[in-house]
Amino acid sequence: RILVTGASGFIGSNIMDSLEQRGHTVYGCCHTKIVEKDNFITCDLSKHMPDLQVDVVVHAAAVSP
Repeated sequence: RILVTGASGFIGSNIMDSLEQRGHTVYGCCHTKIVEKDNFITCDLSKHMPDLQVDVVVHAAAVSP
């Protein structure tokens, strides 16, 4: 079970796709955009961690100029 931050961005979404293709259970976390998929949540990790049981967090969130 893997949580990918920045999942609505280019890198995060590609990481999610790659992990899903390999058979992993993947959840996407995005701070600003609401993505209409069952495995996406909107959250701000600087304020709280979502109530998910995950084994790994892949941090791909960043502020882009």
